[in-house]
Amino acid sequence: MFFKNIGYFFLQGLKGIGKNMWMTMASAGVTFITLFVLGVFMIVNSNLQVVMDDIRNQAEIIAYVEDFEQEQEHEVVGSIERELARITETKEYEYVSKDDALERLEDMLGEYADITAGMDERNPLPASFEVSVEDPESIPEVANRLERIQYIESVDYGQEVLEQLLSITEMIQWIGLGLMVILMVMALFLIANTIKLTVYARRKEINIMKYVGATNWFIRWPFVIEGFLLSLIGTLLALLAIYFGYDYALVLLYESLPPETIQFSFVELSEIMEYLVKNLLVIGVGIGVIGSSLSLRKFLNV
Repeated sequence: MFFKNIGYFFLQGLKGIGKNMWMTMASAGVTFITLFVLGVFMIVNSNLQVVMDDIRNQAEIIAYVEDFEQEQEHEVVGSIERELARITETKEYEYVSKDDALERLEDMLGEYADITAGMDERNPLPASFEVSVEDPESIPEVANRLERIQYIESVDYGQEVLEQLLSITEMIQWIGLGLMVILMVMALFLIANTIKLTVYARRKEINIMKYVGATNWFIRWPFVIEGFLLSLIGTLLALLAIYFGYDYALVLLYESLPPETIQFSFVELSEIMEYLVKNLLVIGVGIGVIGSSLSLRKFLNV
């Protein structure tokens, strides 16, 4: 029986949308804004996660070696390398001598490399080992083990920078979540009130339907479908806006920045849209159905 009446339910839902055009536009608009903001938040969060993963995968430990006489280099380096070989978490390591460190500094300074004149005879830069690990999660543990190796003076792996990035990421997530809760409540409120207006306009018709024996769900379904359609319109508009906006943002980003300055990857358009369609459709339709259900529960005595 339900499938026989589904055409009637959808027709009545469409009529309800047409009768309250301003509220319809407001409800669809708030749903659009809600889902658009949520989509932007999801995109930012996904790209932040990718960037964070890139940073963590590129992170390496710098183990600075104590000063030693030139004739001791073979002994010191050999001793440290033997200890490094025992640390199974390490992926690879490279010894950077004092001369190598100075050469790197000169390359970084470029045309200003003259300021290093005279450092060849008395090089203040320390020798070091650059160590990369298989799993970025193991960096703190490996760093602690390196500090206990003989001839290692200090260890640096950018702990403060990583912790700050994680804190910023967490703050952005909480701000986005707070905004989303506020906008979702607004969307529920507007959709519920739109349905209430439709119910009020059709109150005589509803009473007649009850007198002739219509079931409660027969009366409810058109309003549930109306809420569903309102949220679906807003959701589809949000997905379209996000699609073209993110596509434009990616093109602008890759065209405006030199390739050598882009050190991190970004989530591709097809990948992010697949993720957003799955999530935003469920959330958007859920807002509409819940909003219409709330209005019926509070307003209709059916």
